[in-house]
Amino acid sequence: MSKHDNSSVTRRDVFRGGLASATAMGAAALAGASGAQAATQKPPASWDMDTDVVCIGYGGAGAAAAITAHDAGARVLILEKMAQGGGNTAVSGGGILCPTNVEDAVTYITALYQFSLSEIDPQLVRLYSEMAVKNVDWVKGLKEGTRLGIYGGAGYPEVPGSASIKKYTVVGRNRNGPAGNLWDVYTYAVEQQRKIQVLTETPAKRLVTNENG
Repeated sequence: MSKHDNSSVTRRDVFRGGLASATAMGAAALAGASGAQAATQKPPASWDMDTDVVCIGYGGAGAAAAITAHDAGARVLILEKMAQGGGNTAVSGGGILCPTNVEDAVTYITALYQFSLSEIDPQLVRLYSEMAVKNVDWVKGLKEGTRLGIYGGAGYPEVPGSASIKKYTVVGRNRNGPAGNLWDVYTYAVEQQRKIQVLTETPAKRLVTNENG
């Protein structure tokens, strides 16, 4: 979208100060604005930056989303309200869940929903399982030489399908342990290999949409 075409917002556009952003990460809840409220807002007359995808938050989820969007051909911008990235990932155990096969993973996860009497979306469980079995290879592919080791298994080994559930950590020497090792891989993939722009101390303020919401 040109800076001089203000009839609608057709890209994920941001500007400093009163930041406007749209993101595949579910930013519709920003600043407590409902979808209806956001849809009635006027697009800004001008902005300082133009991108395809804005990832709000530079933790593990934001980094993974940014990498995926970049590799799909999008221009990506990451916004982080803190002075540095890491989010919950930086203070986690650094674990990565990677089942050995899809069908057993579906069986295990479905059983957990059933035992907890929780509402379940079978299609979403299958999709999650299909993607989760690729986690180790995906992380290894982020940085040449990355090694992972198994540190545990299913939290509920008595549940059907539990034998397929494996938990991994990245092997390394970061002083913050497994979480630091994982974050080192993420930052390398985002900042060094892909050169994705990261703006720290830059909180998302406001969601602006076009007339279609």
